[in-house]
Amino acid sequence: MILYYIFRHQIMKFVRFNFENFKGIRKLTFELNQSPSSNVYTLVGLNESGKTTILEAISNFDPNLERGPIEKPEKTIDNDPNAFLPLSERANFGKAITIGAELEFESEDIEELNKYLNINKKYSEIKDVTNTIYRRFYNFENSKFKDINRTWSPGFKVSERNDPKGTGVNLYEKDKKTWIELDKICNKRIPDIVYFPNFLFDFPSRIYLSIDILSTDEKEEFYKKLIQDILYSLDINVTIEEHLINRIKSDNENDKSNLRRIIQLMEDKVTNVIFESWYKMFKKEVKASRIKIESGEDSIKGAYLEFYIESSDGVYNVKDRSLGFRWFFTFLLFTQFRPYRPDSKKGLIFLFDEPASNLHSSAQNQLLKHFENFGNKVTIIYTTHSHYMINPNWLESTYVVKNGGFNVESSEDDVPNSTNVTVEHYRTFVSKNPKETSYFQPVLDILEYVPSELEKIPSCVFLEGKNDFYTLKYFNEVILNNEVKINLMPAFGASTMDALISMYMGWGKKFIILLDGDKEGNEQKHRYLKKFGKFVSSVIFTLKDIDQKWENKSLEDLFQSSEALSFQQIAASDSIEFKKSQFNLAIQECLILKRRFNWQPETVSRIEKILNFLHTKIQNNP
Repeated sequence: MILYYIFRHQIMKFVRFNFENFKGIRKLTFELNQSPSSNVYTLVGLNESGKTTILEAISNFDPNLERGPIEKPEKTIDNDPNAFLPLSERANFGKAITIGAELEFESEDIEELNKYLNINKKYSEIKDVTNTIYRRFYNFENSKFKDINRTWSPGFKVSERNDPKGTGVNLYEKDKKTWIELDKICNKRIPDIVYFPNFLFDFPSRIYLSIDILSTDEKEEFYKKLIQDILYSLDINVTIEEHLINRIKSDNENDKSNLRRIIQLMEDKVTNVIFESWYKMFKKEVKASRIKIESGEDSIKGAYLEFYIESSDGVYNVKDRSLGFRWFFTFLLFTQFRPYRPDSKKGLIFLFDEPASNLHSSAQNQLLKHFENFGNKVTIIYTTHSHYMINPNWLESTYVVKNGGFNVESSEDDVPNSTNVTVEHYRTFVSKNPKETSYFQPVLDILEYVPSELEKIPSCVFLEGKNDFYTLKYFNEVILNNEVKINLMPAFGASTMDALISMYMGWGKKFIILLDGDKEGNEQKHRYLKKFGKFVSSVIFTLKDIDQKWENKSLEDLFQSSEALSFQQIAASDSIEFKKSQFNLAIQECLILKRRFNWQPETVSRIEKILNFLHTKIQNNP
């Protein structure tokens, strides 16, 4: 069952993608509904594990290619399906390559569908529609592309106005013409998917515009579309061919004057958009700078534009600026102007392959923070090897990609016929494969990072796990507005703090430990005391040590049952009894979204008492 969150997108959104036999993928499902209202998804894994393959598979989901159940397969498509063939089966592939997705309708989608039905006096409203599934099957025979089949649901069950029982009819079966119109409405509301391969971020010296040259260069085509997106942003109904190319080629002075004006408008728009976004990202104003655009024509590839940065110390081609500037300049151009496209949907999915991987750590951190600024109408899926590109708050939307045929322990290359790309939720993968740390090393690096002697190691409070971590972090940051200055670190259970204790003891740094007041908490407290001796006797506490009334209590037990259930319903609106997993899901969601809740004063007082106790103890710990 799919949960409808209070903070939902209000537009149709992807729930999951399904792929079979796509390149190195045998069968794979990528879930987008496990994290509470997250719109950023991280893929980690080894080189050649298949992260890029997953992005490519997602990018090839194209509902615009003749959607719906059809009687006759069609052979005409835009993408070459031969490029999707599994490498290991190219000798004689005779199966189907499947690219599919499940999407969830939101209230606005249903309203749009019903708005159309209201025009037709025969029907009243859509009934029992929450999800839709679309799949495209590329059929092969003897490793040659044969044809395409598609399936698309739902059939749209609607109420008939003259049916007093309101049982409803299936439109696809009874009224295909109306079904097709509803299908078109749905198609317009499916979020666009935009894939940015890393090579696109090498900004060209010239962007060629001529459309009379058949170019097989994907990069050139991408930049042409970018120029048209900039023109769309001007909102004056101008095109590359008529208002740029024809005027660049013209010798008429009036055309040249008109060209200068439209380029001036482009310069103003790009300057404002880029440097405003630059300021939001880096909190640093780019003074006395302006984007300049020059046009020209050469005898080989025709009309072109060149982008320059004009500043107080001169005028520079974007190509001549630093790698970091070029990368972020291109990133901002792509992401800020893409939504201006007239056929752009209400939602977007941006796919980034190793974004900013060759930039320094602070630039990667800035990009990571900028991902939060896109808003809930944009979903970001990105791959990374860098721990600087891991946000601990997004662990619930982090996935590990693994090539099942790749032996981590072997120095030999993987053999093609063993390729099997899989993806699994980070915490599930860690639980099942605790020793295969190579796959999720970037996450470990950010959570268990061993600092150098030049770095300041913070005093820290070790907690039993992520639920305690998220709860205390939420109350401190969102409810108490960071009133208590404290560093929290989650372990993987009450019995898993041995390594953390050893490291902090070795570094000679301050730490304290907080355990539940239940049987397990008390047993682990005595175990740590026995193992580490008197050193930890003054730094290890249970909830009972904070308040005697909290004996045999866990952190969740400190919430009143009625308010806990009410809060839980943020993540599970139909829940009728308290469940720890759903309550903690709501905590994470509200932390991510900085969402406040009307907690009882007694509850806030209890949590504040814990935080103040921890702060006092770690401050007084010698």
